Amino acid sequence: MVLLLLFFFLFILRFSASQQWLLARIVPLVVRQWVPQNDFRWFVYQQHLKILYAALAPEVHPNTPVQLENHVQQHHLLFRLAYPQVAITPKLHYYVHLPSILRRDGPCRWVCCLRYEAKHQRFSELYMEGNHINPAKTLCQREEFLQTARFAQIPGQRHPDLLSDNQFGTLAVVANADPIQGAILALLGGPLNVLRECRWATVDGTMFRVAQCVVRVPGPQPDYFELTRVITDGAETLFIGTHLDVVAFHVSLHLYQVARTQQPRIVRVTQCCTLHAIMLWNLGNQLLLSDRTSDRSFF
Repeated sequence: MVLLLLFFFLFILRFSASQQWLLARIVPLVVRQWVPQNDFRWFVYQQHLKILYAALAPEVHPNTPVQLENHVQQHHLLFRLAYPQVAITPKLHYYVHLPSILRRDGPCRWVCCLRYEAKHQRFSELYMEGNHINPAKTLCQREEFLQTARFAQIPGQRHPDLLSDNQFGTLAVVANADPIQGAILALLGGPLNVLRECRWATVDGTMFRVAQCVVRVPGPQPDYFELTRVITDGAETLFIGTHLDVVAFHVSLHLYQVARTQQPRIVRVTQCCTLHAIMLWNLGNQLLLSDRTSDRSFF
């Protein structure tokens, strides 16, 4: 039944590449309780996920190519044992070349053909909607402007004049007696403007909701906190929350296991490196999160 459901979702329903990748990542959470513990085909699927995580990672650890070679060899061996009647397809064979591509070009996701196909689709849409006078020049100019704006919005790489306008939910004035006033004063220094608080904020196109998402802070080790408040004084926007201790990394699920603490965190939005809202999942008595932008070499 589980395999039939997977076949239906992956092959009958038409998903984009990014939607299929998302589905592949959450399948272990959805069906793990129905899969026998020693199911050989489940091992093949988990090994396949390891390859995909390494191939689509935004950053590459020096040990990643060597680990990827082992993952590919183990996957092909397990695949032939689990499905002796099925031949290795060319797409599976291409995995053999991924380690050399990582060593030569860095993260594969930045040179993946899907990126260029997506860009061609955007050019086709612009060409159909816009004028037809020298379309090649017009498209190149538009794309350069767009890329400049995107790079300017990367945390740590922004110019003050290029900051995008953040959007906020309904703002309410923070009371003067609120203890957070003193902590923010110590962080920002100098006299404060009127502080206002909201339940959600959109930063660089990503919506962050209070008590519903996790924020990542850059550093040599995984560093996360659970968002509990969003406060702005008009010039600065602050994410406030409680620290999450990273307990372990579950290889089979490709998820971090974390634990809540009482340690408060106050971080400027411009210091966060979360380009997407990270969700927390409760699985039994474990608190798990999935961050596809994090380097798991810490474990």
